[in-house]
Amino acid sequence: MSKHPSIPEFYQKFPNEEASRKYIAEQRWGSEPACPRCGSMKVWEIKGGMQYKCGDCLASKCRFSVRTGTIMEHSRVPLQKWLLAINLMTTALKGISSVQFAKHLGVTQTTAWRMEHRIRKACESEMPALSGEVEADETYIGGKRKNMSNAKRKALADTGRGAVGKAAVVGLKERGGAVVAMHVQNVDKPTLHGIITDTVVEGASVYTDDAKAYIGLNEAFDHESVKHSAGEYVRANASTNSIESFWALIKRGYYGTHHWWSFKHLHRYVAEYVYRQNTRHLTGLNAIGGLIQASEGKYITCNSLTQP
Repeated sequence: MSKHPSIPEFYQKFPNEEASRKYIAEQRWGSEPACPRCGSMKVWEIKGGMQYKCGDCLASKCRFSVRTGTIMEHSRVPLQKWLLAINLMTTALKGISSVQFAKHLGVTQTTAWRMEHRIRKACESEMPALSGEVEADETYIGGKRKNMSNAKRKALADTGRGAVGKAAVVGLKERGGAVVAMHVQNVDKPTLHGIITDTVVEGASVYTDDAKAYIGLNEAFDHESVKHSAGEYVRANASTNSIESFWALIKRGYYGTHHWWSFKHLHRYVAEYVYRQNTRHLTGLNAIGGLIQASEGKYITCNSLTQP
């Protein structure tokens, strides 16, 4: 199989619902299914594995399936389509819109939108510790002022320029390693210093631009900055080019694929791009299997997605 399965290769691997169910069960439990509620291995199959029953939860008549306890719980979308959806999202470098997603899967746009956000929820993970040479930077997500209506542009005219009306995202990238990024309410000194201190191991080299918020960074780090304000972008090892290339990828996805992101869901969009960046080395079906395993305990209701 190629680095990532093509559509024909995908359907060859998962020709029907039973093949999809067996693959998900294998990724979740290996050779022995376990109850997702109590962890018991005392379970038996019902209806050829479409459902299981837990011997230690008999009092509550505990039945479960491969969907239970995952992002696919309470979903009527076939498992084969869920696997195809995961395959599409782990391989689409700049993301995929819910409209295009719906066309590929043969579902409504609303269903596709909900599936995408559940998959993004599975992409959320604990922040890895970064070491060695780490670049830190921030960016802003939102519409371009030139594309705003005259009324909205006028409303923002007296409040500043550039980042006004946009959402801030802070990111750190270990050179040759992982990326960490998150939506934050502001980019003041305590926020940026706190994120770097919590994410980067002591003794690492931290490279930033010359924003005032980075001044006085913890002495536990070897901190150098490049003076973007003076047109300096590289000085010896100091630069933020790697994290800025990640920002460029997110911006291409925002402007070219999605065109707009709700600030309410921004943290999940960012998690999607971070997950794809950090798992880019996975080949074959490993990316699909990894996301299935990551979906444990991350079920999210439709109401929580749509409520303000």
